[in-house]
Amino acid sequence: MAALRGKCYWAKVHEPVPNFFSPEKIEYSLTIGQLTDNDVAFLKSQNLGNKIKDDVKGSTGGGKYIEFKTKNVKSVRNHETGEREDVENTIMVLDAELNPLSTDILIGNTSEVVVSFQPIHYKKLNIWGVDLLGVQVLELNEYSPHVDPMADFRAAAVDDASAFAA
Repeated sequence: MAALRGKCYWAKVHEPVPNFFSPEKIEYSLTIGQLTDNDVAFLKSQNLGNKIKDDVKGSTGGGKYIEFKTKNVKSVRNHETGEREDVENTIMVLDAELNPLSTDILIGNTSEVVVSFQPIHYKKLNIWGVDLLGVQVLELNEYSPHVDPMADFRAAAVDDASAFAA
């Protein structure tokens, strides 16, 4: 296991969601953006250099980023019988004091987090992947999906031109 601290983007860690490109894959995910040179060196030492991407669109604050994912169901081998069984997978999400973070609190972009992960070697494909294990939120920038679009408007009389001035 390993850990990386950084700015979080697009956190989907309380509830798994369909993968954008493969909707049949249901997964948890989180992106760490604005990677430093030390972060990049650390990730490369974990054999994850192929997972580091350039943020050409600026959606993660610019620079380099890495996306961590894990499936909502994992196949686990029983060491006694050798058989595999599917088990439900969840992500541990904690606050700065190591208390469980309520699923009602959504982690917004630029929140400072520590991500616990495990590099995985896929022998048949001879590539490395990364498995998201848990998240600790150090500085929360809470995402609020229920913003009132009318909050900045106020009622005005038709002859009140100042109400419509820029």
